[in-house]
Amino acid sequence: FECPECGKKFGSKDKMKKDDVLLLSDKMGNIVHMGIFLGDELILHHPRNTKSCIQYLSHHYKNDISLVMRHKNYE
Repeated sequence: FECPECGKKFGSKDKMKKDDVLLLSDKMGNIVHMGIFLGDELILHHPRNTKSCIQYLSHHYKNDISLVMRHKNYE
């Protein structure tokens, strides 16, 4: 669906596309982390106490995705 105020598109983790922003939540449902989907099951993110890096989108991260955001120009 699309947010009329911001023009962002929201999708599901089953249909992620390159450059989507992934918002990850904790067990309480609070957004606690974010990353950029690079395609080929890779994400760019900034884990706690380390530098930004590119990592494989592990099962752990995939389960924690609560929202996938995509700019309307990238649909």
